[in-house]
Amino acid sequence: MTEKENDLEMTRRVTDEDYVIKRIEELCEQKHWSRYRLAKASGIPHSTIFNMMNRTNTPTISTLIKICNGFGITLSQFFADDESVTLTQQQKLLLRLWGTLENEERIRCEAYIRGVAGERGTEIETSISDSKHSESKK
Repeated sequence: MTEKENDLEMTRRVTDEDYVIKRIEELCEQKHWSRYRLAKASGIPHSTIFNMMNRTNTPTISTLIKICNGFGITLSQFFADDESVTLTQQQKLLLRLWGTLENEERIRCEAYIRGVAGERGTEIETSISDSKHSESKK
């Protein structure tokens, strides 16, 4: 896809009310969040989230920014397709810290995060210990 086609696709998404609502629903589903949880995380009244999700009103840009902040993502990430990845400052920091760890520390860190994530982490199959095991077979 050319840059111009990419820009046109992004413009279509920004102006497509259904896309915005579906994307919010998708992000809530990925995080296993209720509408109430989204309202608390974004600082938006639950009634506003409820009305928006029932498509009785479209979120303004400022509301969408609050929602993105609640999810811990940027507007760019909200509208990006799955092919491109943009990291938040916090994600960049975690990756820099990750890079300083020894392999054994990374395995312990992964186990800790999986424990904290609970069932949310079960969807993620790839693990460091799996990749370490497959590398040792080579």
